[in-house]
Amino acid sequence: MAALSCNLLALLFLSILFGAGWCQQCGLSNIKVTQTGTGNVVQGKSEFQVVVTNDCICSQQDVRFRAAGFQSAEAIDPKIFRQDGGNFLLNDGQPLHSSETVTFNYAWDNQFSIVPVDSQIACS
Repeated sequence: MAALSCNLLALLFLSILFGAGWCQQCGLSNIKVTQTGTGNVVQGKSEFQVVVTNDCICSQQDVRFRAAGFQSAEAIDPKIFRQDGGNFLLNDGQPLHSSETVTFNYAWDNQFSIVPVDSQIACS
């Protein structure tokens, strides 16, 4: 029984040690933004679909983007993507878990550059 307890304790220690190591490798480069034209027109503006994906093993929260000049003729749910100071906040600041995506559409004359600038790594 003591050997089993020692093995379980060692396994727990290693999983914590290696799990934390994986999260240290996470960062803004793990937040992927893809945009595609939908082919739809909204109020005379081209519509674009934005898909944001977290390809880190850990969750990232308070994900913020730089999107200079961003505007939309199409309403965007502010819980999904909204201006917050000089940047834009994704998902109301809630965690974007590993491999999870958040999608929204906007409509304007041109596609905007949407670049991640800040996030908080949330490993557990």
